[in-house]
Amino acid sequence: MRKSKQAGIGAARYIADALEQIAQLDTINAEVRKRWLTMDSSANQTDPHELNKQQVAAEMKAFREQNSQKRQSVMDSIQRHKQ
Repeated sequence: MRKSKQAGIGAARYIADALEQIAQLDTINAEVRKRWLTMDSSANQTDPHELNKQQVAAEMKAFREQNSQKRQSVMDSIQRHKQ
């Protein structure tokens, strides 16, 4: 009985840590989105600022995809740990 209780406590800690990681990823993602929305959108395509903005957009897209993959990995790990 004691081993199963310890295993349950361990699983609860693991899930809590995983959920904390997801919350951190969500916070970072929200901050990135907020920064993106505050960038000036009035520049035209030939403006160096616009080119920089396009580069930032590409980097942000890659970051969001990576963030999404990390989040899914954590969720998958939680599911495996529950079983």
